[in-house]
Amino acid sequence: MKKINYFPLERALKEIEVIYSNPDVKHVNYADSDIFLNHQRTETIVKHILKQKSSAQSQFASNVLRINESLAKLLARLPDYRFCFSVQTTNPKALECIGRLRLNADDVVKKVKEFRRWLPSAEYFIDVMLGLPGDDLRGFKMTLDVCLSLEPTRIALNYPVYLLPGTKFFEEKKALGINYRPTPPFSVIETESFPKHDIERALKLVLWVDILTYFYPAIACFFYSVYVDGMPGTRISRMEKWISAIERNLDIFGFRQNMVDSATGSVQEWNKLKAQVLRRASETESAWQIYYTLQQEEAMHTASMRKTISLGVMIFDYLRSQEMDSVEFSHFDQLPDSIAKSYNLAEIKSVFSRFRR
Repeated sequence: MKKINYFPLERALKEIEVIYSNPDVKHVNYADSDIFLNHQRTETIVKHILKQKSSAQSQFASNVLRINESLAKLLARLPDYRFCFSVQTTNPKALECIGRLRLNADDVVKKVKEFRRWLPSAEYFIDVMLGLPGDDLRGFKMTLDVCLSLEPTRIALNYPVYLLPGTKFFEEKKALGINYRPTPPFSVIETESFPKHDIERALKLVLWVDILTYFYPAIACFFYSVYVDGMPGTRISRMEKWISAIERNLDIFGFRQNMVDSATGSVQEWNKLKAQVLRRASETESAWQIYYTLQQEEAMHTASMRKTISLGVMIFDYLRSQEMDSVEFSHFDQLPDSIAKSYNLAEIKSVFSRFRR
C-alpha cells in the first residue's frame, strides 16, 4: 500500500485562519480527496474552522464509507455546509480498472441510510464520473439508479475524465482503447467499452436527471416518494420513460447536436453548454411541458401524490397565458387565488426551477 503524505497540520490551520478571516471569501472548497481518512485530523481541522466564526461555505470531497456519526454532526455545524459523497461508479469492471475493488454498492446504500438517520435534514450531493475506463452505458445507468435510490439533493456529474500523464490510465491508454484530446488537460472522449455515441446518450440522460431531481425540487420529492421501493434498475428505467415522454414535445438539446465535443473542448465551453440547457429547461413553456407530461404519465397514482405535479401544471399554465418569465419569478402575490389559497408558499416555490441567470 502506498504511504499517505499529509500536508503539515500546523500550516493547514494557519492557512485556514488567513482564508476564513478574509471577508471577501464566500466559498472554500478543500481539494483533499478524502478528508475522512484520518478522523482525528479531520476533527481538528473542522473545529478550527468553527473557531473562525466565518459565514463562508465549506465543502469537502469525501468517501461516505469513512464517515461516522460524530464527524457528520460536527461537519453539520459548519455554516451553509453541504455533504459531498464521491461514488464515481458502481460498475464492477470500472472499479477494477480504477483500483477500487472494495467499493460495494450495497455498502454505500447502507452507509447513506445511516447518515440520513443521523442528519435527516442535511443536504448531500453524490458525485458520479462519466467516461471511466471499464464503464459502459448500461453500467453508468445502474450507477445512476443506485444514486437515485439514495435520494440525494443532487447527483453531480464529474465530466470529462482527464487522462493525467504518469497515471495508470495514461500508461495503459492503448490497451483500454482510450481516445482523448491531445492537449492539456487531456479530456477523455471515449473508451473501448464506452464509445462516443454512448457517452453522448449518457450525457443527455444525466443532465435530464439533474434537471428533474435538483433544479425542480418538487419533482424530486414526487419521484422519491413514488419510487421509494423497487428492484435494481427500476428508478432509472422510470426516469428514462419520463424523459422520453417529455422529449416528444420538448427539445432542450437541439441547439447543440454534439455535446461530447463541447464538453471535452474546454471547461468554459462545457459550462456554457450546461447553462444553455438549464436555461431552456427552466423557461415557462418548458416548465409547463415537463409538469404536464408527468401529470399524464403518472395518472395512475393517488390524488395526494399528484398534488405537487398538478400545482406545477397550474402555475406554469397561468404564467405562459400571461407571457410571464418563470426564471427568477418572485411575484407570488400575482398568482390567482385558486393557487394562492390552496397551497402554501413553500409548496409554490418548490415547483420553480433553481436555475438563475
